Amino acid sequence: MLAALAPPGTPEVDILVLSPDADSIAATVQVKTSTGGARSGWQFKPKHETITASRLFYALVDFRASPPTTYVLPSRVIAKAVKLSHRMWLSKPRKDGNPHKDTPLRQVKAKYPFKIEGFEEGWLDEWRERWDLIVAEAEEA
Repeated sequence: MLAALAPPGTPEVDILVLSPDADSIAATVQVKTSTGGARSGWQFKPKHETITASRLFYALVDFRASPPTTYVLPSRVIAKAVKLSHRMWLSKPRKDGNPHKDTPLRQVKAKYPFKIEGFEEGWLDEWRERWDLIVAEAEEA
C-alpha cells in the first residue's frame, strides 16, 4: 500500500491511499488533531454531518496521549457522531438555563456530557489504531 499527501487545497482530504498496483486511489484520509486529549475532542464543521463517502476515513490524533494515539474511523461514523452530538447539545440548556445558540462548531469527543445512543463513554476505543480498515480498502481497490 502506498500513501501520499494530497495536493494542497484538496477539499476534505489530507492523505491519498493508493491501490497496491498504484493504479487508483483506494481511500482518502482527513487528519484531525487534538492537543487537549480525547475528552476535549476534535473540531468539525456542519458540512461534516453529511460527508459519508465510502472510502473516506478520519484519523483523529490525540497528541496529549503518550505516545500519541490515533483513532481511525469511517466517514459515516464521524458524520453520525457530529450530527447527533450537536443536536443533543442544542437540546440541552446552558448552565444559566438559557438555550444554546447554534454555532458552526461541532465536536467529536471520547466522552460527551450527555447520553447519545451509540456514542457512550468508551465508544472510540473500538477505533483505536484501526489502520487495518484503510488497508482493507486498499486491497479491495
